[in-house]
Amino acid sequence: MVILSGKKTVVLLLSAIMLCMCLSACDSSDYKAAERLFEEGKYEEAVAAFTALGNYKDSEHKLDEVSYYWAKQLLEDGYWSEAAQKAKSIVTDNIELNGLIELLLLRCELNHAEELMLAGKNKQAAEICQTVKKKTTDSSIIVAADNLQKKCQEALSMGDVYKLLEDAQTACNNKNWKTVITLCEEICEIAPGTEADAAANDLKNQAEEEIETELSSLMTRLENARNNSEWSAVIEITSTILNDYSEYVTDQKTIEQYKSEASQKLHAEIGEKLGPALEKLNKEYDEVDKTTWYMPNSKPRYINDYCVSYLYIGDRENRSPWLRWRTIHVDDEWLYFDELIINVDGTVYSVHCSYNDVVRDSNRKNYWEYVDFQPKASQLDIIRAIITSEDTVIRFVNNDDDKIFDYTVSQSEKDGFRDILDAFELMQYQE
Repeated sequence: MVILSGKKTVVLLLSAIMLCMCLSACDSSDYKAAERLFEEGKYEEAVAAFTALGNYKDSEHKLDEVSYYWAKQLLEDGYWSEAAQKAKSIVTDNIELNGLIELLLLRCELNHAEELMLAGKNKQAAEICQTVKKKTTDSSIIVAADNLQKKCQEALSMGDVYKLLEDAQTACNNKNWKTVITLCEEICEIAPGTEADAAANDLKNQAEEEIETELSSLMTRLENARNNSEWSAVIEITSTILNDYSEYVTDQKTIEQYKSEASQKLHAEIGEKLGPALEKLNKEYDEVDKTTWYMPNSKPRYINDYCVSYLYIGDRENRSPWLRWRTIHVDDEWLYFDELIINVDGTVYSVHCSYNDVVRDSNRKNYWEYVDFQPKASQLDIIRAIITSEDTVIRFVNNDDDKIFDYTVSQSEKDGFRDILDAFELMQYQE
């Protein structure tokens, strides 16, 4: 350990003190230089200078202030995007400065709106002005935004406005009342005080009156359905009200309660009806894929017995029941049909079948071909027509070879269609 003499110790202490004074003098000099740069409007250089000073005195606060004035200068020079970016980068706890930054950002938005207006994008510019006005109570900004918005509205092509009005009229003719209201509100916002504005207000008032009338009618139907215990109708009507008119309903919770109550009662009713409906059907269980198949009495014992058409249901755990439609042609030779033409009391329907849609097999005595598919909603309408028909003929058509085969659907098949469809609809409600 080296022990310094008293004289040497004093010399070292004096040296340290002089070094600190020099450094302090340097910082003070740099600080004053940074301030001069700030006062001279050399903001970029001032930012660099105050950044270099770190936490010396109030350099950090000065840095925020200089950054704000730099952003302000950028805006005045027409660089609104750069100004907004610079202003957003300032993070300060100075309440007054934060207020100035917010106003500066709003002015940046107005400059953006003016740029859009000059580019002919008047609708977007007007929307920005409207947004700016909602964000502030500063009168100068509100006045500037209002003036710019008026210019946009004046510049906005009235052809576009009248196109919107034409669309609103079309929606009105089609009774799409919500669309009418949306379009009319847009017209009133972008072209206030014009003839189009007045016409749009008239259409909007008409649409609101029609919605009120429709809702009143639905509420009357709902009351009647509840009084008559027509629970499926109650569910349908309440769903329509909640989906299409929710914003116009004063007591939405009551409507939701009616729907829930109807669902519970309908479920109980279906439980009572489903058992007897399923008892009319033949039940087959597939052990391999754990599927229960419900077949009508019209289903033949063997697939090659005779021509027949029938529906059947598949039901498996963790899956909703599904419906299939099978139509079989049986003859002593191949037909290779590719289309079914179904004549129901004079109304003709067509079901096209590709080669791969048709399953074919034979035992050298009989040749059978059939299609088996999940019917679409439109095809279910065909089945419902068959059920109530007097006379239904199914024609198997080979369009390539111009060959046909006709057979008449029996009453047993019609009953089978009805029994399967009734059970399937009950099973769906149960889900």
